[in-house]
Amino acid sequence: MAALPLVTISQGELIAIYFAEKILRQYRGTPFEADLASAFAKIERLLPEEVKVAPDSLDAYLSLDLGPLHTPDAAVFRDVLVALRRRRRALVRYKSLSSGRTTDRRIDPYHVFNLRGNWYLAAWDERRKAVRDFAIHRIRRITVTTDAYDVPRSFDFKKYMGEAFGIEKGTRAAEVVIRFGPRQARWIRERKWHRSARIQEEIDGGLVLRLRVAETSELRRWVLQFGAEAEVLAPASLRKAVKAELRVASARYR
Repeated sequence: MAALPLVTISQGELIAIYFAEKILRQYRGTPFEADLASAFAKIERLLPEEVKVAPDSLDAYLSLDLGPLHTPDAAVFRDVLVALRRRRRALVRYKSLSSGRTTDRRIDPYHVFNLRGNWYLAAWDERRKAVRDFAIHRIRRITVTTDAYDVPRSFDFKKYMGEAFGIEKGTRAAEVVIRFGPRQARWIRERKWHRSARIQEEIDGGLVLRLRVAETSELRRWVLQFGAEAEVLAPASLRKAVKAELRVASARYR
């Protein structure tokens, strides 16, 4: 057997390998899990002996917590990809989180994507007559049919997601304006919340965040987590909805 080549690895590359192993969690329950684990094992075998034990020692001062992730059923995930690759319609049994009901749906898969660690399928829903997002871990059963379909040229995944703040799409984008107090403003400055995000600094250390996104319950929940440190200035409908939610919450503490 030919000797394995000598591998020189920097500290930065070693740390990158460490984090890559942790990120494999996102692929549990997907058809990629076995191949990724196999590829990672091959990389480890190429490393010198003194390096092989190093990743474990990194746990003493490095950690990565991706939060609670949903693990999809591997067989379901595989069949979703089969339907997408072959452009075949699928029948799915799906449990809706919003209604709590399990229904049978006929779909044309358009795009599989990962958002914040969880896997979703954007697909044409014959029942709704629109593109909908299906959390793959909530698909209880899938049957790939022999009926062919085409993804419309008008469907552009980047545009489809462009006006969404998270997974919820809403009906149309609105100019969302939120004022943050000085304490939370420091945290808001550190992240790019959306590609449309613009920040206007204020004299007291606070800021005004402007976003062009769809107004959804997801956006409302995001604002509410900041409590008194966030004030919705626009649109009026979002300001009214947040105000009503805070009034109900306040009443519970009387």
